[in-house]
Amino acid sequence: RDVVADGWLFAVPIAPGEYFHTGAERHLAPLVDALADAYPIGDVHLIGVSTGAAGAVKAALLAPDRYASLTLFPGAPAEDDHASLSELGDLPVFVYVGASDEDRAGVEAGAEAFEAVGVPVDLTVVDGSGHVLPGELGPELAERLAGSAR
Repeated sequence: RDVVADGWLFAVPIAPGEYFHTGAERHLAPLVDALADAYPIGDVHLIGVSTGAAGAVKAALLAPDRYASLTLFPGAPAEDDHASLSELGDLPVFVYVGASDEDRAGVEAGAEAFEAVGVPVDLTVVDGSGHVLPGELGPELAERLAGSAR
């Protein structure tokens, strides 16, 4: 699947001096709104990689209706966010983790935290991978995101 040819727009924000899991997450929804004003975008899928996964969860908690899905690739919500995860409602959550990722147990516990409060979560354990997941997952992820709907 050629997601760029399909009209997908990718934005990879950086917040100099801040991290998206320690305060900068507040900038994400306004950025998405600015992109929506400038480009004809439809669904917005929020993806957090590694530590950025915790920031993606925090951003989703600030504006859960703004996003069509949340993907943690790999990663988990911060423990202090577990009590708030129910605020995500029916937001589809996709969690990926390598089978030999040294934090696999933490990622799986994060997926269980979503499940415990009724947030739909789909955990994928990637055989033969550690913390860095293979690029070959791109087409599968694109299909999942394209098919996710609330």
